[in-house]
Amino acid sequence: MTDPVIQHPAFPQPADPHVVIWRYMDIDKFADILNHRRLYMARADLLGDDHEGTTPSAELDYWRILIDNAETDEQRRIIQGNREQLSDFAREFRPTYYVSCWHMSPDENIAMWQRYVRSNEAVAIRSTYSTLRSLLDPAVIQVGLVRYIDYEASRLPSFNIMELIMHKRHFFRDEREVRAVVWSMAPEPIRRAHIDPFLTLDRSGFLAPIDPPALIQAVVLHPKISNESALKISELSRAHGLPLPVPSRISSTPRF
Repeated sequence: MTDPVIQHPAFPQPADPHVVIWRYMDIDKFADILNHRRLYMARADLLGDDHEGTTPSAELDYWRILIDNAETDEQRRIIQGNREQLSDFAREFRPTYYVSCWHMSPDENIAMWQRYVRSNEAVAIRSTYSTLRSLLDPAVIQVGLVRYIDYEASRLPSFNIMELIMHKRHFFRDEREVRAVVWSMAPEPIRRAHIDPFLTLDRSGFLAPIDPPALIQAVVLHPKISNESALKISELSRAHGLPLPVPSRISSTPRF
């Protein structure tokens, strides 16, 4: 049986499928994963980056050049129509993607702590790429590596609509993002069985069923977490069969 994730051109796979990945989150999100056995996947247009799922400027410039160099008015109209249709697709599909973002790195990262949690009362969970992929529903969830390009200078590698959600601007290259994606425009039988039952009521998120003990291989505490929150996380981890949380290596005591 063909693996749909590996075969999809918009979802490149890591050289090492067992590479370590991290997700940084506040305590409430950590508790939600454990208590409800689900992984929240946010709608792309709500992620906070206005360029998520949009067409690179260089792509639009390419079409303008084709239009300007058209040999006949009829050819120009056809190219213009194709270009407008692709832009309409990008605009229409942006709120139909749901994503879960992970950082690929052997170690925790101080920049990711600063970027993805709102306070010191937070954790990072560690897993591996192969583990995440194996636990998500392959009927509707693709997993792959985000590619980073200069949107002003580079085009997408193909016209596949999923390329839009699997590319980000080069300014975010340090994220080294592994991304899981649900596209809610799947055929109706698949939507009915695998997508609609897991959308939030306001359709702002997709709640992917997950097995937390299988997913989470380590729980790391925020470098400046309070004792009270550390105790709460320890209790949650113990109650749900997870490894007990460990202190951040970033917060280790300096030696002089």
